[in-house]
Amino acid sequence: MKKVVHLTSAHPRYDQRILWRECCSLCEHGYDVSLVVNDAKGSESLGNGVQILSTGFVPEGRRQRMTEGVRRVYELGLAQDADIYHLHDPELLMIALKFKQQGKKVIFDSHEIHGEDIKAKKYLPFLARNLIAFAYTAYESYVCGRIDGVIIPTRFDGRDVFAGRCRRFSMVGNYPRASEYEGIEIPSYHVREGVCYSGSLTPQRGITNLAKAGAMMLTDIVLMGSFSSEAYRREILESNRGHIRYLGLITDRKELFRTYTECAIGVSLLLDDGQFKKLEIMPTKVYEYMAMEMPVLVSDFPYNRALIEKYQFGLTANPEDVSDIASKIRWLLDHPEEAEVMGKNGKRLLTEQFTWDVAEKELLKLYQEIE
Repeated sequence: MKKVVHLTSAHPRYDQRILWRECCSLCEHGYDVSLVVNDAKGSESLGNGVQILSTGFVPEGRRQRMTEGVRRVYELGLAQDADIYHLHDPELLMIALKFKQQGKKVIFDSHEIHGEDIKAKKYLPFLARNLIAFAYTAYESYVCGRIDGVIIPTRFDGRDVFAGRCRRFSMVGNYPRASEYEGIEIPSYHVREGVCYSGSLTPQRGITNLAKAGAMMLTDIVLMGSFSSEAYRREILESNRGHIRYLGLITDRKELFRTYTECAIGVSLLLDDGQFKKLEIMPTKVYEYMAMEMPVLVSDFPYNRALIEKYQFGLTANPEDVSDIASKIRWLLDHPEEAEVMGKNGKRLLTEQFTWDVAEKELLKLYQEIE
């Protein structure tokens, strides 16, 4: 049995992609799997065999996370003496070659296109963030060319961003596992009401414009997730009194999906900020909406537009145009028969193309190649 350790310095222990998809899939296929995390919640053993190992350290800010946090993750991970180390954060590239020097196999899981993400960080001066992005990408190429494999969830701007920059890479889409939503009863579309959004609650995710659109139409909006700040939470809730229902962060997956079944439309209106517009994948929440037969309303980006035009499972809107968002929501609410057909089209597309079963095969194939 090959021993595998996943390491994250920044993600929570119950991260959907890391723990419930990748770690659990590997465990189900015969690997001895542990996950090392930075938190103070203690270690635990899940019923499926995955071990969560806590460093007991909670970083105070980005700087501490990238220094002391990385050191603690490395030391606890190395103590497990695993065969394969699977790294989930860009700062962990600093320890990738240390594991290689110990004779270990190393995989870097690039959840995002980090060089592009750095370019979008508005708190950095324009020239500084472009120089940092260039330096990061060069360093990323240097390390990834010397480890055993790289995982990326999607193509970017029509290209495989790691092609030619690493020994081997695998495209592992961030799709939901069928077990997350199996057995949940989906009611008739005609009894479902309002609009829902689940995920990070920030202006860049389109929450400000969604709240304005809801206020314009007096339509109920259900928000699930964590606000970027307490000030922003107050701003959004006060901007649309009586028509926003904030449920907080729902960690129980079955409860999350049951909440979806109460809503008529699933929304994800990312702004054209950083890498979002050029990704050839939709946010995970959109696939979750599709699983619950909800028509979706997503940003009018090239990939989204082409997919929706072909499979007819929702509508697109200009995420910067509140009137456009409001009119598309109104159309879906005023045309329940068409919206119900869209929801069923989305569920069919999900089960045929965008399942974790497909992504899991790519994950296992990479592991088999590097063993």
